[in-house]
Amino acid sequence: QNGKDVVYTLVSNVVQVQAVKLGVRNEDEGLVQVLSGLAPDAIVISAKLDAIKPGSKVSLPKVEAKSDASMPSMPTKPTATTLKG
Repeated sequence: QNGKDVVYTLVSNVVQVQAVKLGVRNEDEGLVQVLSGLAPDAIVISAKLDAIKPGSKVSLPKVEAKSDASMPSMPTKPTATTLKG
């Protein structure tokens, strides 16, 4: 946007434009490294949706977050351990 790198984020179900600094790009896999400009818990809209514009109100279905390959794997369902005494 105007020569700057931006992403669309979702904040309180409203689409917002967020300026970012991008790093490595892998066009074959459709991946881009974001070096700065995003909070770790930011929700980024990665699909190209022509109807989505800044200020649009949207709702997303609940989905489980994908784990990053560099992060240790976490159980996807809550687990409990019973202590015997």
